[in-house]
Amino acid sequence: MFSFAVLCFGFLIGNAEAKKRKEGEGVLIEITVLDKEDEAPISTAVVKHAKESDPSRVNQLSGKWQAKEVFNAEGEEFPFLPGSTEQFSISAPGYMTRAVTYDVRRRANVIEVSLEKMVMEQEEIEDLIIPFGRDQERDGGSAGGAN
Repeated sequence: MFSFAVLCFGFLIGNAEAKKRKEGEGVLIEITVLDKEDEAPISTAVVKHAKESDPSRVNQLSGKWQAKEVFNAEGEEFPFLPGSTEQFSISAPGYMTRAVTYDVRRRANVIEVSLEKMVMEQEEIEDLIIPFGRDQERDGGSAGGAN
């Protein structure tokens, strides 16, 4: 009786762990977007798959994006399948956009992407004095600005 219970329990646990993916169901891909300098998550980053119509925002606290599939503008589903190669574009305001190509595995599809800050060289603009050709006050006799 005891061995039968252990056998049944082992079978149930084994079945739960060996649960197979449904046909066409993708595997989970997780992308974490970090600042290259301080390795902090970038809360404003977006991830866009090559077949996706709109980019998806990362989690604001962790900088992570995850999905098992993407959808195009027509609603067509593209699951992430083991053995496929996926292309992503990762960007954030103030950072250089980075393109990533990834070969999907059966499990542990975790990607860390570091973005480099943009270097903006800006010349200082001096306050310009624009002469209007009137260095003297007008006559007080005119009624409006159109005269």
